Amino acid sequence: MNVKFTPDGLALLFAQAFIFFAALSTGANLVYVVVSMIMALFLLSLILALRGFPGLDARVKVPEEAQEGIAFDYDVILENRGRRPFHLLRVSPVFERHSAEKSLPVYRIDPSEKLSLKGELSLPSRGGYPVCGIKVESVYPTGLLSRQTVLPVSGEVVVVPAPLKHPFPVIPGFNQKASWMETGSSVKGEGTSFYGLKEYVPGDPIRRIHWKATARQGRPMVVETEEDRVNRYYVFIDLREEKQRGEGRSCNLEVSIRIGATLTWQLLKLNCPVRVHLLDAELSRSPQSFTAQDIPKAMRFLGRLSYTRESDFPSAISHLLPDVLPGSFLLFVLPDVDPATLTLLRSLASSAFPLFCLFNLPGLDEVHRVGSLPEVRQIIRSGVHTLFFDGEQERVVTL
Repeated sequence: MNVKFTPDGLALLFAQAFIFFAALSTGANLVYVVVSMIMALFLLSLILALRGFPGLDARVKVPEEAQEGIAFDYDVILENRGRRPFHLLRVSPVFERHSAEKSLPVYRIDPSEKLSLKGELSLPSRGGYPVCGIKVESVYPTGLLSRQTVLPVSGEVVVVPAPLKHPFPVIPGFNQKASWMETGSSVKGEGTSFYGLKEYVPGDPIRRIHWKATARQGRPMVVETEEDRVNRYYVFIDLREEKQRGEGRSCNLEVSIRIGATLTWQLLKLNCPVRVHLLDAELSRSPQSFTAQDIPKAMRFLGRLSYTRESDFPSAISHLLPDVLPGSFLLFVLPDVDPATLTLLRSLASSAFPLFCLFNLPGLDEVHRVGSLPEVRQIIRSGVHTLFFDGEQERVVTL
C-alpha cells in the first residue's frame, strides 16, 4: 500500500496557506469560513486515503499468447464487495517484467457493483509474462492524496517470436508435400492411420475406444494407430549464451529464434502430417513433435525458449542423432562460424540426413566475409544446402 501527496494536492495546500495568512493580516471573517471549508475537504481526503480499498476485488483476463510488438486486448473485472462506493480510481495490470503504461479510469463503483473494463497494451519482447496483480490507484476528491495498492490476480501471456520480414525462399522439402519414406512396412505408433485393435488397458486414451468393437467383443477395445511415414524436420538453433551479440530484439540469438520460428511455421503450414522437433534450453529434444495442428503450441514453445549455458552444442546434437529416423531433414541455425559445428556438418554430409544450414550474421559485410571462408566453401561443396542471413535487414543473401 502506497500513500503519497499529489502535485495538484500540494498546489491546493499552498493556496490554502496563502489564503490563511491573508486572512490573519486582514481579519476578514469570510476568509476564515472559506479556509474552514477547505480544511474540512482536506480532512475528508485524509480519511478516505486512510480507509484504503476494503472489499475491492479484481480479476484479469489476458490472451494465452501475443506477438512481439503487437498490441493485444485485456479485460479487468472489478467488484466492490464493501459497503461504500469508490471514486476516481485508475487500474492497470502489472506483469512480472513489465507494467502497463496506460491505466483504465473508473469514476465510481457502488457496493455490490461489478465493472468490466477493456484495455490494450503491447509487451516489448519474446517470453512468458506472468500477471503479478492489478495496480489500483485512487485520487481523492480534493486531489491532496493518492493511494496505491496491487490486488493479487493470476494469469500469463506468452509473447511469441515475431515473423521475419521476408519468408524464406524455396528450401529442399519446402516446395512440396512431405514425401513418404520407404520404410517397407507399417509401424505402430502415434499417427493418423488405422493400425489395429487391442483390448483396453488403464492409461489408454478414452477417445480411442472403438465402441462398435467393444459391443461385439463384450469388453473395451481401443484403436491403435500407424505412425505417419513422412519426413521429420529437426530445427537445431545454436542458442549458447557465449554466442550472444547485442541486446534486446536485435540480439543475434533473438534473430535466430525468429528464424527458427519462421522455418517451423513454413514447415507446419504444409498442412500435412510433417513433424517438427525443436531443441529446448537443455539441448534436449522438444517434449513433443509438432504437426500442422500444433502451430500455436510450437510458437509458445519458442516464445518461452531460453538461452543455454551448455558449451558443447555439436556434442549435444551428436548425442541426439541415434534417435533420429534416417531421411529426416536436419536444419541448423548458426550465429557464427564454429569449427566444431562445421566439423559435425561435414561428417553428416554423406549420411542419410538431408542437411540445411543457415548462418545468421550481423550485416552484409559479415555475410560476404563468412561466405568467402575456405571452411564454409568446403561445407557448401560437400552438399550441405547453405544460406546466409543478413540479421540487420532480416533477409536471405545469395552469394
